[in-house]
Amino acid sequence: MVNTVPRPLVQWLWPFIGCFSAATWHHVQVLVAGTVLCPGRRTVTGALRVMGLEQASGFAVYHRVLSTARWSARRVARVLLHRLVSALVPHGPVVIALDDTIERRWGKRIALRGIDRDPVRSSHGHFVKVSGLRWLPGRTVIAVADSSFSAIELLRAVAAHVNVITRLRLDAGLYEPAPARTARTLGRPRVKGARLPTLNERLADPATAWQRVTLRGWYGKTERRLDLASGTAIWHHPGRQVAIRWVLVRDGEGEKPPQAFLSTDPAADPVAILGWFVQRWRVEVTLSEVRRHLGVETQRQWSDRAILRTTPALLGLFSLVTLWADRLAADRGLRLDSVRWYRKAEPTFSDALALVRRELWTAPTFATSRQDRDNAEIPTKLLDRLIHVACRPP
Repeated sequence: MVNTVPRPLVQWLWPFIGCFSAATWHHVQVLVAGTVLCPGRRTVTGALRVMGLEQASGFAVYHRVLSTARWSARRVARVLLHRLVSALVPHGPVVIALDDTIERRWGKRIALRGIDRDPVRSSHGHFVKVSGLRWLPGRTVIAVADSSFSAIELLRAVAAHVNVITRLRLDAGLYEPAPARTARTLGRPRVKGARLPTLNERLADPATAWQRVTLRGWYGKTERRLDLASGTAIWHHPGRQVAIRWVLVRDGEGEKPPQAFLSTDPAADPVAILGWFVQRWRVEVTLSEVRRHLGVETQRQWSDRAILRTTPALLGLFSLVTLWADRLAADRGLRLDSVRWYRKAEPTFSDALALVRRELWTAPTFATSRQDRDNAEIPTKLLDRLIHVACRPP
């Protein structure tokens, strides 16, 4: 089979070769290249068209990569996680943001389709359970999540492995730790100590000790003055409990209502807890970017396995494009797509995607003319494909 995959992409994807069989590996590379270069909807046929394979007789094998091929998404995710951490967070804690969102899909043949609450358009969260493996031994992992993940059972299950930062109800039942049991203590062991004031009560108590801090990025502002109070407690509900550090926050400018947060690491610094939580809001931007620039929700698979694989694959591609662009920018710089009426101080994902696309389109696999930029000759097949990409509506 003639190799249609740009040479840089083959090199970038090489760490993942062990995740796929030899028969599947080439097809994976073609789909990744086509998905990066394809504008508009991210369908298998769209990826094949942009790769010049619209007349390939064996097109069905590319569909089977997602629907029936045997490969582990968890194994791929593990390789990707280590690549991201090594490149972007080589030292210090690894902060992972968690969020729930609805993937809007249509079609009578989609068995998994249902009517669910859209967290972007609704005002209240819903309970979500997650499980996972410890993939980063020796590193401090901090999971930052909204109130949907503020469940005692979940926090207690993962507290030994992950420091979870999330919201806390102002009326949550907080207690002192259970007193030490002595030889003369009778009856069942106590699971909690004396009841502590609720955070609502601490707000109303003039004796509450407040600390004035300045935090960057609070609700979209560059800096915000905040008053905070903090302490440790046992968050208890009948039959369930978890040790936490609570952080109570008042807006120093009086624009936002009081809020409370928790950390499953009682020794965590209160200011650091707020700084970590603020980083979670970048997830909303990421979800918007993958819909706008990588076609999430435009794919058309209907089999259960393909549906479960495609959206995580596109989200993973967001991380891969970021990694590749970071590497390219370090080698040759990153040109911002800035116009007179919209000045950008920092690159966005569209800049990263443009840099990666440019690298692929100008790779020797596609562009086979002389390296004379003043008299570059574009092969007819490549020119036809570029015109097709430019003219086809998204």
